[in-house]
Amino acid sequence: MSAEALEPEEQARANLYGLLARLFYAPPERELLASLAASGEIAAADAHSAFAAAWRALKSAAAAADVEALREEYEGVFVGTGKAEVTLYGGAYAVRTALDNPLVKLREFLAANRLVRRDNVAEPEDHLAAKIQKVLEHLL
Repeated sequence: MSAEALEPEEQARANLYGLLARLFYAPPERELLASLAASGEIAAADAHSAFAAAWRALKSAAAAADVEALREEYEGVFVGTGKAEVTLYGGAYAVRTALDNPLVKLREFLAANRLVRRDNVAEPEDHLAAKIQKVLEHLL
């Protein structure tokens, strides 16, 4: 299915998955923050829903954000010195045995579903951004 063939709701969902993948992959750049700040409202059945409120909060935060402070926070939370506060990897660094390696199982699953790794990607397949991107590519 191509992006042009998606229904508007499905395209919006794909765009949101793409944004989430991008935000987990690296700290946001000035251009992304400006784009978020200038984005429109979420078309929701209830304009006061938690999702619509979260979108407005994201837009407001993007408008007021300091790019360097966000980079430092991203690195502190997701990269860290030693062990990060929050790991974006599902199993690459998990304790495992030779017979029970979650990254190997994930690679087998991806191969069985014909989802391949891009040549220019350095992150292992179990990085959260990669997982979200794989779902997005599968939808499209």
